Amino acid sequence: LSESAAPKKSKYPPTGSYTSKSHIGSKTQGTYVLTASYTDLGGGEIEGLNAQQTFLLRYPKLEAENFDEGSSQKMNVPAGTIPDLDESLGIAVGQKDSYFMFKDMDLSGVKGVKGRFAVAAGMIKGGDVEFRVGGIDGELIGIIVIEVGLTDFGLKEFQTNFTSLVEGREDLYVVFKTEEKDEGTIVGVVDWLEFSNK
Repeated sequence: LSESAAPKKSKYPPTGSYTSKSHIGSKTQGTYVLTASYTDLGGGEIEGLNAQQTFLLRYPKLEAENFDEGSSQKMNVPAGTIPDLDESLGIAVGQKDSYFMFKDMDLSGVKGVKGRFAVAAGMIKGGDVEFRVGGIDGELIGIIVIEVGLTDFGLKEFQTNFTSLVEGREDLYVVFKTEEKDEGTIVGVVDWLEFSNK
C-alpha cells in the first residue's frame, strides 16, 4: 500500500467509559438515555456505513402504576385519604390472580426487591406477590408475602431476595396470589417497587 492509502488514526479511542455524576445528591428520579452511533463515508464503490444503538438506564425505583401492561387496576389516592399521606399517591391494586408487567427490564445483577404497600385490615387480605420473568406463569424468581394485622392501616414496606439471578432483558411480571375463594379479594395495593443489587 502506498503511504497515502494508509488509514488515518482516529482522535477517538476505540473503547472508553463514562461515569455520570448528575444524579448524585439529586432528589430527581429519571432515566439515562445513552446513544452510540457510527458513521463512515465508505470508499470508492463501497457505500458508507451507519449504525446506532440506544440504551435506557432506568432509576431502580419504579412507581407501580406506571406498569406497561396488566389486569391490575391503576388508581390515584388524594392527599389526606390515608394517615400521614401529605401528597397524592398513584397505586396499582392487585386482586386475586391479577398481574402487572414492566416490559423489557434489564435485571442483570438484581438480587432483590423492596416495595411499599398499603395495608388496611378488613379491606386488604394479603397474600403472595410473585415476581416472574417471561410470562404470568414464567420462572418464579421471588415472593413478597403481604401480611395484614388486625389493626394495620397505612403504608408498609416489604422486601424479598430473588431466588435466582436473571441476566439480560426480560419482561417482569408481578402476580397476586391468595388462597381466598373470592375472585375480588384484594391481595395487595402497591405504591412503588425498588430493585437492589445487594
